[in-house]
Order: sequence, then C-alpha cells, then structure tokens
Amino acid sequence: MLRFVEIDKNKIPLYPYKTEEDKKKYSKSSCDTFSSSSLIIPKGVVVLDFDEDNIIKDNEGNIISNKEDFLIHYLIEKYHPYWTKSQNNHYHLYFKRPSDIKIYNWADYFTCGGFQVDYRSDNNGLAVVKVNDKMRECKEKLTEEVINNLPELPILCYPLHYNANYKTCFIDMKDHDGRNTMLFNHTKEIYRKYQFKPQQLLEIDNFINNHLFKEPLTDKEIESFSNRAKDYSFKGESIIYDENYNSDIDLICFDDVKYKKASWLWYPYLPLGRLVLVVGDPGTGKSYLTIDWASRVSRGEPFPFYDEDKGFDEIKPSKVIFQNGEDGIEDTIKERLILSDANQENIFIINEIDNPLFNLNDLERFEKALKEQSPRLVIIDPLQRYLGSISMNSASEVRQLLAPIGNLAIKYNCTIILVMHRNKSKTNDIYRALGSIDFVGIARSMLTIQIDDFGNKEIVHTKASLGKKGNTILYDILDNGIVYLDQIEEVDLSEDSLRPREEAKDFILNVLKENNGSVSAVEITTRAKELDISTSTLNRAKKELKIKSTQVQGKWYWELELKEEDTQNLTKNDENVTN
Repeated sequence: MLRFVEIDKNKIPLYPYKTEEDKKKYSKSSCDTFSSSSLIIPKGVVVLDFDEDNIIKDNEGNIISNKEDFLIHYLIEKYHPYWTKSQNNHYHLYFKRPSDIKIYNWADYFTCGGFQVDYRSDNNGLAVVKVNDKMRECKEKLTEEVINNLPELPILCYPLHYNANYKTCFIDMKDHDGRNTMLFNHTKEIYRKYQFKPQQLLEIDNFINNHLFKEPLTDKEIESFSNRAKDYSFKGESIIYDENYNSDIDLICFDDVKYKKASWLWYPYLPLGRLVLVVGDPGTGKSYLTIDWASRVSRGEPFPFYDEDKGFDEIKPSKVIFQNGEDGIEDTIKERLILSDANQENIFIINEIDNPLFNLNDLERFEKALKEQSPRLVIIDPLQRYLGSISMNSASEVRQLLAPIGNLAIKYNCTIILVMHRNKSKTNDIYRALGSIDFVGIARSMLTIQIDDFGNKEIVHTKASLGKKGNTILYDILDNGIVYLDQIEEVDLSEDSLRPREEAKDFILNVLKENNGSVSAVEITTRAKELDISTSTLNRAKKELKIKSTQVQGKWYWELELKEEDTQNLTKNDENVTN
C-alpha cells in the first residue's frame, strides 16, 4: 500500500515515521486528507530530484544555459518514468532501483551521465506530492500498479560520487576547459565502480559528448576513451580525487591527439595558452606597456604592427586579470586604464584589500578567478611580489611553482605574463632575469624591456620557443600612454653579444653556481634544450671550461672548481636589482 505523511511548509514530517509502527499510525493511503503531504517512497523505488546545479547563470543571475530542462525531458521521453512537477517546474522522476545498486537519500550527487541530482530512496525517503493544497502535476494517478511497472533506473543516472565540494560539471564544456582529461578520468571512475561493458561506457560517453559538451569531440576520440578505460584497474572508491594515486599505465596514444597550431594573442610575442616572461629595469615602462596590452585586449584592438594578411592574432574584446602589487589601484592603475581607453568592464584584479594577500601558491584561488572570468590575458606584476615563500634562486622550487601555473594557462587558453626585474650582470639578456634560469626555461616567450645606449626604449624578443623571434620594437611613453614608433630587425653588434658557444659557457657557469658547483648531466642538458642550446654547442663549451664528469651511484654529474676570479664575476652577475 502506498503511504503518505503530513508535512509542514518546510517539508518536514509533523509526526515521526521511522518505524513500521509509526508508518501505520501516522500515514494514510491518500494525500487528499492532507493540506501538505509526501509519499513515503516504496521499497525498490528511487526518485531523482533535479536542482539548479544543472543551470548556468551569469553574474547578474540570468539563466544563460538551462540543461536541467533538457535533461528532464530527455529522460522522460527516452525512459518513460513516472514524474511529478511542481508549480515552479521542479521535477521528480520515479524509477525502479536496480537490485544490486545501493542508493540512499543523497543530495548533490554526480551521476554517470555527467549531471547532478538529489536522490530519494526507500531509506525513509520522501517525495513531495502536495504542498499548500496544490497537487503537483503528474504523469497519471499514482497507484501501486504504476509503481510496480516503473522502468529501471538507466545507467546514465547511476550515482558516482558526492559532488558538493568538487562541483564537477560537464555542461557546456569546450576545448581548453579540461574537457578531454575530465571525461577520460570520469570514464575510468565509472568502469572502476560498475565494471560496465565497453558498449555501455560508449553509451554514457556519447550522451555527455553529444548533449552536454558545448564543443563535442570526434566519434573516434570518444570511442578511444571508452575502449581504453576498461584496461584500467584501480583501488579506492573515487580515484579521480585521490591525489596519492599513481597509475603504472597512464598513456595517451598520439593517434588520438588532435593536431592544433599555436594560437597567438600577439604574434610572435604573446602565445595563447603559455607563460610569457617580461623582464626589464625599473623606469623602462614595463607597467605602462602591460596596461596598454591589457587595454587592447579589453576592447578587442589589434596589437602594434599587426599583419592583417597573415592574421595570426585572435582579435576580439576579451577579459583580463591585471594583478599589480606595486601601484595603487585607485590613483595609478585606474588613471592609466582611463588614459589608455580601456574597456574597464573587462579588466579585473584579485581582491587583496578585503581578502588575504594573493600569491601564486594559492592555486585554488587563482584557478577560481580564471574559471569565473575566462580571461585571454593575465598579468602578474611584479612576479617576485606573488611568489610566496619560495626561493627565486632554487631551480626545483621555481619549477614546482610555475609548472602548475603553466598548466592553467593551457587549460584556460590564456596568455599569462610574468613581469620581473633584471639583475645587474653584463651578460646576455636571456640570463638577466632575476633568480634561477628556470624562470626563463619554463616560459615559452621572453620579452626584454630596455633602454639602449642612445636612449631608445625597446621591446626585444629574447626567447621564442614556438617560432622565430619577432623584430625589436621601439616605443615611447607619452602623457596619454604608450606610442609604438618602429620595428627593426635585431642585429646585436655590441661588445656584450655572445656567440653560441660563449652563451653556452655562460649558461653552464650559472647553473653550476646555482647548484653549488655540481649538477647532474641529465638536468643541465635538459635545461639547455629549453634555452635552444644545441647538444654539440653545450659539449664544446663544457670542454673549453674544462668541466669534469663524475659518476656518483650510477649517475653522471658535471663539476667545476671555480677560480677566485670566476667566483667574483658570477657573484657580480647575480646581484639583485635595487629600486
């Protein structure tokens, strides 16, 4: 017999009903006698209660994507469950619970199908059917016969994991949102929990791809995800969020990788989805330049010397995060944005006034800003202000900090500019970034902002890992902002210019000093490649410096006993900038 209990305006039962005796005593076979009532969910039945986690709203609260409405009608039309609907279109869908699946009264649960619901089950669960004398609209009159003939819960609706803390969401995901990795991990988790057959996994992945993603993958990519997931065997209930898990096999087949050309915010200086280093002395105008770049992106204006025929740059009004720790927001940055005619509605700064000071170690806070605004340009100025407690001269600490930042640049397809001061050395520009050479190694592009011997202000393209270097750009700072004067091909005829072998020797000495005179052969050759130093040039430089190769516990190390004059020169080269 179906049983209904009386509830108050907050949907709380007026009387206890947890025991069978309570149910008999306080429940009735019809809800007509109650002004507000709920159905005690019969044994073997599960009710899906949709919530607004499937609705995406803008910052003003307006609905911009209502996948919840689509999901409800898709499930109703495909599987024909019993359903009820409230006056505000709030649906409950009734299904037969599979006998081998445990489902309790769960809120904020993520399903195999990639959407979120609340579950109501026969574990003393309730399903509201009548509130304040207004009966919910329903498919038909609810009877025991209807309950007994419910369709079984489809695999799309099987519960996967509690989602309130992670806020997983496939809805409207597109390329560069982490879509591929997220779907592959999701498929692996499903297989781990339910051991579905490949065809079932493919059914789930196709549903997510065709109905939830904003930019679907190809059929071949989806089939590959589903087929490969069955080859994984995991431990633990929720492997996606197990940070300590290490798989022996975690491979991506290059046949499944879609070729993609590099994209550019400003060709060839500012690649999209990459880290860019901007290095210069105080007073050269680094902040004026980055304000100008932020303003151009905010209003969708081309960068200087844009070649319309080549069309490399992606030009459209976009959002910017401008994190500046040296200048005042109200009296300096705001004024410069006004003078540069920025679209200030598109420019943001992470709040450091009402909240704790921001640093790049706070990945959760940083990623939240990227996810909320989807900026195409992020500027961190100056970098040392946002490093937290790491040592700028430690290669390992620099890499541990910047590698995740680089991954976020790829994930959200934005250019992240890191602005730094220079040291006082007279060596090649590529070694003049303050701190470890790994700042330069990790960046895919490096721009040096300097004043030459004739007083000209220059933007020099010092490093270009994704193509050839751009021309040097001459600029000036006027009362109303930056003016770009000319671009010239870089021909360095100064006494300080280094031939490749001299450049390699300078690199070796810097790395050895950074590592107290001894560094592994693997590390130094790897870092040299990142700076476009060839292996042959590196080895010739090594020979000229008379560096010894020493084997320790099966590993080879490069070692150099520095002469006194070498030590003094390196110490001078490593001096910090004074403000």
